[in-house]
Amino acid sequence: MDNWVERARSKGHEVMLSVPMEPQDYPRNDPGPNALLTMLPPERNMERLEWSLGKAVGYVGITSTTGSKFTANPDAVTPVVAAMKARGLMVLDARVNPRSVAGTLAGEAGVPRAFADRVIDRDLSRGAIDDQLAELETIAKANGAAVGIGAPYPSTIERINLWLTGLADRGIAIVPVSAVANMQKQ
Repeated sequence: MDNWVERARSKGHEVMLSVPMEPQDYPRNDPGPNALLTMLPPERNMERLEWSLGKAVGYVGITSTTGSKFTANPDAVTPVVAAMKARGLMVLDARVNPRSVAGTLAGEAGVPRAFADRVIDRDLSRGAIDDQLAELETIAKANGAAVGIGAPYPSTIERINLWLTGLADRGIAIVPVSAVANMQKQ
């Protein structure tokens, strides 16, 4: 994984490490053997977090697109936020659950945080991705910043590359997620 992070950074990109966390429908939907789980004691989750954090270097923070149950549990999230603060890392709350407390708790603890305004590729059709990108533009113009997340699917990459070609003409700049840390309202 370090090679991917290194390649991304050499191209001027920031990297967020996606940490597996418990979804609402666990165990039917299992995010993996080292996922952070609400039923585990904090020490065990911290061991699992350390395992995930040790898989790469050079990332600026963490996120999770699986943790709909975990990120809504303040008792489970608080030690994770403390660990991010100790490491000087940020938290990107993917908001996979509208009741997620990850970003809010990070902000309260003084940890740089951002919120995903849109997951741009829940629907992989070109039109749906284009619609999400247009919504990000609207949000950015209204609020001064917007954060979108997506997976490296071919259709996602294709649509982003096309969208990027006219952004400057529309008054939008792409910046690293750390540049919008703490700018968004909770």
